[in-house]
Amino acid sequence: MLQSEKELMEIQLKERRECTVRVGGYCMKPEILDGAEITIRSVPAGEMNPGEIAAYFVGANLFVHRLIAKGAATLTMRADNLRPDLHEVPAGAVLGRVVGIKNPSFLERTAKKIRRRLKILKTK
Repeated sequence: MLQSEKELMEIQLKERRECTVRVGGYCMKPEILDGAEITIRSVPAGEMNPGEIAAYFVGANLFVHRLIAKGAATLTMRADNLRPDLHEVPAGAVLGRVVGIKNPSFLERTAKKIRRRLKILKTK
C-alpha cells in the first residue's frame, strides 16, 4: 500500500468515517477472498470483541485478521487460513473492525487466474 493511501485511510477513520479498500491474499479465506473489497469502520480496540475481524497497519502493510483475545495494551490476532499463528498487535495500531466484505465473483477470480497464467507463459 502506498504511503499516501495509508495516510488517507487513517484520516478518514480518525474522522469516524468508514473507508473501503481492496485487499489481497489468502490468509482470511474463505470469508475474505483475494481481491475482496472490505469496509472498515473506525472502532477503538477496547470496543472490539473476540471473533470480529480487525484491520491494522504494520509499517505500510494493511493486515486484516481475526481478534482472538484482548488485553489492556495488546490484542491477540490470527489469520483464518495460512499460517494461523497467534500474534500480538498493540491496541493503538488497530484502525477498526471490518463491517463489510464484497468478495470477487467466480468470473472475476477465474479471469485473474487466466491473466496470471498468461503472464507466466509470456515470461517463458
